[in-house]
Amino acid sequence: MEYMLSVFVKLLPRIPVTLMLTGFSFALGFVFAAGIAFLKLRGNLPLRILAGAFITIIRCTPPVILFFLVFFGLPVLLSVFGVAVKSTDSNLSAVIAMTLMASGIMAEMLRAAFLSVDGGQYEAAVSVGLTPCAALLSVVFPQAFFIALPNLGNMIIALLHESSLAYLIGAIDVVGRAAILTSNSYGLKAASIYTVVTLIYWGLTVLLSWIVDVLVLRTGRANTLVTAGS
Repeated sequence: MEYMLSVFVKLLPRIPVTLMLTGFSFALGFVFAAGIAFLKLRGNLPLRILAGAFITIIRCTPPVILFFLVFFGLPVLLSVFGVAVKSTDSNLSAVIAMTLMASGIMAEMLRAAFLSVDGGQYEAAVSVGLTPCAALLSVVFPQAFFIALPNLGNMIIALLHESSLAYLIGAIDVVGRAAILTSNSYGLKAASIYTVVTLIYWGLTVLLSWIVDVLVLRTGRANTLVTAGS
């Protein structure tokens, strides 16, 4: 027990790295996902095909392969444009890979959420003088966001778990630090070390789940007030 406590102390400084990888990739993924969902809903045929192809490629690519493709392939891609890069930062590569993964999956979540909102509300908002953009942002988006929120919560938890693969490309997050500790102990303390890692991920998952539940409750109340006021 004393050894596990010492392991926790050593892993504690790496928790912010894990949360950073998760948070940045989720935020960026959400932005890209919104754009991709918009292309599938409102874009012309070539753009809809392009968006659909991106979603299919991302959903068919295992996350660990995506990590390796970004880490080893990004310097090659940049060299095509005349940018010489010998290697890429591990954390940056992890965020890019996780952003791609999140955007491909969340795009379908957002698209389904937008489609579930009654189209008559958008038409009514435009008919009373709102611009199409304002109608989308003030009427459709809040309802679609509330519908998609539970799935988005599952997505951020999935990203938290997928971030554990970042150590494979050299990122020193919780799992990366645990791998170093395991190597230093020649594997003799692996069970204790990864038990601590498991408890850390359990704690972070419970925390994120609680935050999502609070957001769902508050967003639901806000939508109820808006509906009642209208």
